[in-house]
Amino acid sequence: MLLLALAPACVFAAAPVTLDRDVSDITSWIQPKAGADAAERTIELANPKNERIHRIITLDKGSAGIFRFLGTGATSAITGVTIEGGDATLIDVGGAKAASIHLSPLTAATITIIAKGDVEGVTWNIWKPEVLAGKKQSETLIVGILAGAAAVMAIWLVSLALYHSSWQPAWAAISLGALVTLLLTGTVITVSPEFALVTGAVMIAAGLRFLTIYLGHDYNRRSTAVFFDGAAFAVMGFAIATAFGVTYAFPILRVLAVVAAAAAIVFALSLAFTTPRAKALIPGIVLGLIALMAPGAVPADVTQQFANLPFVGDALLTAGMLALAFTGSIPQDHAKEDREAEQVTAEQRKTREVEYRYALGLAAAHQGLWDWNFETDKLFVSPSVEALLGLEAGSLGESERKWASFIAQEDVQLYADSINAHRRQGNSSFTLEMRMRHAKGGFRWIKLRASSMANPQGKAIRCIGVVSDVTSRKAQESQRQSDETGDPVTGLMLRNAFLARLESTLTAMRNGQSRRQGAVLAIDVDRLRIITDSMGHQAGDRFLTQIARRLDHAAGPDDAVARLGSDEFAVLVLGAPGDEEGAQVAQRIRDALTQPVAINDREIYPAATIGLALIEPGHRYAGDVLREAEVAMYHAKRAGRGGFEIYQPQMKPRSAERLIMDTDLRTALSRQEIELHYQPIIRLVDGSIAGFEALMRWRHPSRGLLSPGEFISVAEETGLIVPLGRYAVERATSELKRWQTYFPMDEPLFCSVNVSARQLFRQEFFDDVVATLRAEKPARLSLKLELTESVIMQNPDSTARALTRLKEAGAGLALDDFGTGFSSLSYLQRFPFDTVKIDRSFITDMANNEETPVILRAIIRLAHDLDMAVVAEGVETQTESAKLKSLNCEFAQGYLFGAPMDATAAYNFIALRSRGQAAQPKQISGLSHIPRKL
Repeated sequence: MLLLALAPACVFAAAPVTLDRDVSDITSWIQPKAGADAAERTIELANPKNERIHRIITLDKGSAGIFRFLGTGATSAITGVTIEGGDATLIDVGGAKAASIHLSPLTAATITIIAKGDVEGVTWNIWKPEVLAGKKQSETLIVGILAGAAAVMAIWLVSLALYHSSWQPAWAAISLGALVTLLLTGTVITVSPEFALVTGAVMIAAGLRFLTIYLGHDYNRRSTAVFFDGAAFAVMGFAIATAFGVTYAFPILRVLAVVAAAAAIVFALSLAFTTPRAKALIPGIVLGLIALMAPGAVPADVTQQFANLPFVGDALLTAGMLALAFTGSIPQDHAKEDREAEQVTAEQRKTREVEYRYALGLAAAHQGLWDWNFETDKLFVSPSVEALLGLEAGSLGESERKWASFIAQEDVQLYADSINAHRRQGNSSFTLEMRMRHAKGGFRWIKLRASSMANPQGKAIRCIGVVSDVTSRKAQESQRQSDETGDPVTGLMLRNAFLARLESTLTAMRNGQSRRQGAVLAIDVDRLRIITDSMGHQAGDRFLTQIARRLDHAAGPDDAVARLGSDEFAVLVLGAPGDEEGAQVAQRIRDALTQPVAINDREIYPAATIGLALIEPGHRYAGDVLREAEVAMYHAKRAGRGGFEIYQPQMKPRSAERLIMDTDLRTALSRQEIELHYQPIIRLVDGSIAGFEALMRWRHPSRGLLSPGEFISVAEETGLIVPLGRYAVERATSELKRWQTYFPMDEPLFCSVNVSARQLFRQEFFDDVVATLRAEKPARLSLKLELTESVIMQNPDSTARALTRLKEAGAGLALDDFGTGFSSLSYLQRFPFDTVKIDRSFITDMANNEETPVILRAIIRLAHDLDMAVVAEGVETQTESAKLKSLNCEFAQGYLFGAPMDATAAYNFIALRSRGQAAQPKQISGLSHIPRKL
């Protein structure tokens, strides 16, 4: 018999042992019950005292070392108890069942304990109730202290992970959180064995991930990181399989956990000899190693003397994990700065000083550094480069993709091809110019000069270069190209080249390099419109060519002759010191121009109106001289065609009026005085609405509603045409998208916007159109940009390139006022127009000239052959509409169908006259007082 009188705790063993001097007799020990299941055990106990005693038998499943946190793989537990000669019941102790035994005085009893699962290798203990309660209190206190410390550290790590957006402290926090759960299991909380098993696996797997990031990723040992990542996922997988009862999973889990933990420790210790940061982990690793591996080697007799030894292991393990988590989660930038501060040598300081000076030099030269590491895929750019794009410092981060997102869509492929080509070549250099989007709108031209560096295998691993802003140079090159290209019809210089020549003359006079006086003549040639209307554009071209030859012949050898517009010319005359000499020169030129011109066996008698401005010492700018000559020409026109005027100061009031107009126009946009009115364009086949032409109006606060003819010339001279054009494109596209959304049609509605030469050749205009199309997303080619012949013929080559870019970006193109210029439609096929708009002079002349319908039929047929739609402008009668329809003209525009209207009226117009509900035009009479389309 086993006496339980005074024993605080007894541990059953395979052989009889002397437990206590108060234990007098042992007749048997716990052993399998004969003929019963191996999970049933019996024990004989005796009470030699004269008082009733109470004892508790427990089954403790603690495993040695690391297996303590993985359980035994089976759910072993007491499930029942019977007694012969006493009282026995099952009670809850720390979340597990225990046998409560009561023995009467001087009696003996045989106790049968029923257990489930694997009871081999577990520990059976017999306790006095008060001793067991004290032990549980001690365990709760110890566990509370350990769990509290781990929980505080875990919370700090979570905060650190959120602040630095880093997974490294996050994995440490997860591992500590699992440890807290395991420490509290059995003392404070009760969980299922399966949950405890998975939690232990989470602790080990998260710990492996933490060490992987800290030691593997930071030191670029990616193969090692892959191994430990795989081990972490494997531990979790086999733990879950064990929890679901897979028989072979637990042994593999045990082996895998030991191997992974041992490999992590070996890897960390090996790095400790070469990397300073790994040395900091040694204390935590040693503590954890003792806690995980040592308990299995402690002799049983020592365990009897230290019943709380498992919690000593828990304390060591907690301390080790806290040390690892704290050391490994110190903010990396601080640790890196500390190491760099210790390792900086005099040579390194010198190198940094050189780099700093280089950076200052780049900034002073308005350049910046561009450095792309191909291996890490990280890009560094100087703050000056980000400022170039309108970004704050650090906005691009280290992302090359974000940098590339600012490249203009048309240049993305050029950039990619250049980088890839030199990346394959290894060590090489290249220069690239491309457009990049500015944060506040528009584009900047940048120049990237870079060199790639290769590794020993010849593969490029890095590309370093310098970025500079070349926007101004590109603009100058574009302007110079436009200036250097002469007029394609006459061969004369154009306006910008003429102004440059005049400017150099003024400079020479101011510097005393030339004493020759001079004058500028502005010449307007009449009859061109009549010639082109009656004889065709080729005849008009021949007429202009002969006029140019006569001007060139009448001018002196040092004089300059230019074509300013459709029928406007200018002559710089040197050696005209006063009004009388200037008048003689003007008369000589007028006499030359008024001689008959032979075209197609017919003699044409041209007329010329001339304005002259003498070059005075007070003139500072070439534009002022030319403007005075043009003012004199306008005064001469008031007196009648073929007149001549010399500029006089009293002519300035008109200039002052234009200055007032300029001042008011600058504030018109901000005051929302600029409006767009929309004139409908109708399908002649059924009378349905096809689209609109957007016409700009200025609601002047004192002068009322002004048409474009009253302010567009001022806008072009001052550069205000750029914001006005941007407003027109944006507003018209916005309305167009609204129409297409609410009135979907098989052929989407379109809207035309007029474009001037000043707009067309500016990069900002192209950027504005592209940005607007991308923002509003109207149907492709439904926003139509209208240009007159005079605009496109100023510089045909540059115009063709500009129009092609706009067409590729999704804008439609319309040739406006065809028939008023000086080129044939066959010549214009080199431009990517999709629509031709016939000038209203042809329409009004149909009734008076029998040849006009024949000409119109030819124009319409040729336009169709060139895949162009035709719009007839200025249709005002039913007769004109019917005639155009019979000529197969698709569209018509004019007061017969509707006057220009505001956006609200246009919306209602569409609702009433959409496809399927033909327009019902009414004859409008007395239109002479109403402004036509401008």
